[in-house]
Amino acid sequence: MNAIIEDLLDLSRIEQLGFDKLEKKKTGVFEMVENSIQTCMSAYRDTQVSINNSISKEMQAGLNQPLFEQALFNLLENAVKYSNSKTPVVVKGGREKKKNIIEVRDFGCGIAGEHLPRIFERFYRVDKSRSRDEGGTGLGLAIVKHIVQAHGGEIAVESTLEKGTCFRITLPE
Repeated sequence: MNAIIEDLLDLSRIEQLGFDKLEKKKTGVFEMVENSIQTCMSAYRDTQVSINNSISKEMQAGLNQPLFEQALFNLLENAVKYSNSKTPVVVKGGREKKKNIIEVRDFGCGIAGEHLPRIFERFYRVDKSRSRDEGGTGLGLAIVKHIVQAHGGEIAVESTLEKGTCFRITLPE
């Protein structure tokens, strides 16, 4: 119950900030991803899933670092939870058409197509029984979406059952 309350409060604060009020500064994306990976791997020490950071060390973006690290952590946590043992999670990024792109890809169980349009909704769970066993609140991806939108960006997802999922964040320069 505490986790749900904390996530709802986070979501409310993010929604109130919006793009214009969010304090952002040029940040090294590689280092931010590394911080999120370390936090995630500390929480999931016993996992046999690895996380590979393929972001260019030169990549910079105007971000609110604590908020964006939270979004990355949420994506990495889901990727680790739903990956097959001994498979990597890959974070990669670069620039396309004057936009910053960050992708988090896993090679796990994937998400059925009928669920994809709804996965960013509050409390939506693809697999209701498994999600509760994993300890999720059903708010993680909604928080990610709102953090990305507060940065003026967009998030999309592609997934194939039994092959994995890729979340793609597009951010302005």
